[in-house]
Formats: sequence, structure tokens, C-alpha cells
Amino acid sequence: KEYCICSPYVALNISDFSEDVNIDYKDVVVKIMTSEYTGFFDTQLTRCILEMIAAYDLSLNTEIIKCAKTLLEWQIENTGTNTVSQINLYQILSRQNKLEPRDFIQIEKLLNDAKFERKRLLEFCVYVLLKDRERAQEILSGEKTDELDDIEMLPIYNLYKRL
Repeated sequence: KEYCICSPYVALNISDFSEDVNIDYKDVVVKIMTSEYTGFFDTQLTRCILEMIAAYDLSLNTEIIKCAKTLLEWQIENTGTNTVSQINLYQILSRQNKLEPRDFIQIEKLLNDAKFERKRLLEFCVYVLLKDRERAQEILSGEKTDELDDIEMLPIYNLYKRL
């Protein structure tokens, strides 16, 4: 079993981040970025970033979303860009109202990722990021599969609800 020495901050969840507690998000970044980077840690960091994005949706605390973006950029530096990291970056930028016209072109190109196993989830994410509620709704209304079972638990679903 893989393990790593890392900051306990990566174990926090949405309620930890969204409740009005005294979290120093600059310290969160520093402590997490001094963690040992392993495959296990990468998975935990992705979960932590998603928890932060969801917590931002509840609290609208801009420090949380800034922290999530910084950690995501650091994750990309360590592992390279992949479809999940791109979706997470674009959903952060969307929340910050910082999506540029060129970003929409790159978002649409994500549909061509042949390696991404959950095609319907990918399509849903892309259509939400493109602000195409109708096509995103079609994905949700389509044939039920395991692929979309947990969609409502993902922060991208919060963006969908706001379309």
C-alpha cells in the first residue's frame, strides 16, 4: 500500500473549508506544497482541491478558491496537464469570472480526449464549462449509467445548477 508524508490539510473536507473557521489559506498552501509528492498524494490533493471548490460554492470565500487554484497549478507542475486538471482549472476560472475566449476553444477540445474513460461525464463537464445548459441537461437526461451516479457530489454540478 502506498503512503506519503504530507500535510494534514489534504484530509480536510468541504465542511472544514466552508465553515467560518480560522484557516490561514497561505499556510495551507505552504504546508501542502512541502508534502512528499507521490501517486497517493496526487489523488488526495485532487480530492482536496475539489473539496475546496465545493466549499467556495457554499461560502463564496475568495481565499478558498485562490488556494485551490494555487494548489492545482502546483499539481500540474508536478504531474503535467491532464483532462481532469484542465477541467478543474477551468471550473475555478469560471467561478472567478476569468474565462477568456481562447479558454472556450481549449475547453471544447477536451471532448477529443480518447483516454478519458468516463465519456459522458467528460461531455457533461465540457458543456457546463461552455455554459451550454441544454446539452449538459441532455447528458443528465440520457441513458442512466454508473458514469453519472455521483455527478451531484462534484463541484461541476454546482456550476450546472447556476446555468
